[in-house]
Amino acid sequence: MRNLHWLITLVISVALLIISVEVNIFHPNWFSVGFGFGGIVSFLYFIHFFPEAIASTRWPTVEGEIIKSEVGDRNIKRDPAIFPVVVYSYHVNEQDYQAGRIKVGTQVISSTSDSWVQGTLDKYPLGKEVTVHYNPKSPKKAVLEPGFTFRIAGFGIAAIVFYAIAWGFGLVFSYL
Repeated sequence: MRNLHWLITLVISVALLIISVEVNIFHPNWFSVGFGFGGIVSFLYFIHFFPEAIASTRWPTVEGEIIKSEVGDRNIKRDPAIFPVVVYSYHVNEQDYQAGRIKVGTQVISSTSDSWVQGTLDKYPLGKEVTVHYNPKSPKKAVLEPGFTFRIAGFGIAAIVFYAIAWGFGLVFSYL
């Protein structure tokens, strides 16, 4: 089913990109192509996580325990970023699992805000008993906070904005 989502997404995205660009091999409208590509990437992210986010609200739950709660860090081109590392363990169908996702679509979010990271770690301290929502078809996929996130919605909105800009550039440049 997920492969079908990707195929439909790709077909719709390419169709919207073609519609938004004046087809002229010798004078391509690179602004439309660029924004159209941004729309494709945003829409692919959105369509990848949206079904799982909605489904996670109906996933069964089990009790779990936080087994790791610490600050992670990485330095990318002299731009330090920190993020909460929260790992929890849980037991489903006589099998032990560990996972680290708090929400769907947010495996790791880095930040420069110590207060946001510390707030997340305070919410999930080491040893805390938590309710784990797990995917019944693949119990290794789990979250602590099910449902839709602003990040997923943001990518859906970005896709619409990028497509609108690509279409607008295509329309404007078609008259030049």
